[in-house]
Amino acid sequence: MSTGVTDAFNGRSPYRFVAVKLHEVAKYYLGPSLINFDMEDMFMNMRAFSQLPPELQEVMNIATRVYAFERASTSAYASVQASN
Repeated sequence: MSTGVTDAFNGRSPYRFVAVKLHEVAKYYLGPSLINFDMEDMFMNMRAFSQLPPELQEVMNIATRVYAFERASTSAYASVQASN
């Protein structure tokens, strides 16, 4: 953005906007954001996942959901702090 190649950007929560210092080059931040919180993706080879015992597949599913919830909660809180 500082070089003028792009005029606008969407893809970050308010927290990430501040964390990656976009506020230093962007004159305005328009809200509410289309992306309310940062989320992470987890990928695993389907063949490897299918070879896990059902109990471990369930552990992976639950762990992924817990991680996603914790990441979303942390990001949402940090975004409120960054917006102030």
